[in-house]
Amino acid sequence: MKAFRSAESLEMDITLSLNEIIALDNGDALEGEIKVTQLREGYYIKPLIITRGIIEKDEMIRRTLMPFNCRFENIQQYGITLSDEAIKNLKETGATGQRISEDKIMLYSEKYARN
Repeated sequence: MKAFRSAESLEMDITLSLNEIIALDNGDALEGEIKVTQLREGYYIKPLIITRGIIEKDEMIRRTLMPFNCRFENIQQYGITLSDEAIKNLKETGATGQRISEDKIMLYSEKYARN
């Protein structure tokens, strides 16, 4: 898993291997780290957990912050929950994404990211 988030552009890009996508499809949780960049402060690393789960029917991806609803500078961990449809898109097309509030979250397979 390779994960990056830009505080300035509010974009999160996550690249997963085929084995990681299969693990998500089987219901396993993925644990890794996300590199969060900020223009003036450089970057820092935060824990990231990606799971498969049931979310609102008009959502494909749900982002959670730990602690819940905290300010950007107080985030201790990121969580991403993918719907069945999001995982299906990852397997079939190599990419899936959604805009959440002002954040744009994109997930890619390694093969898709290389093209």
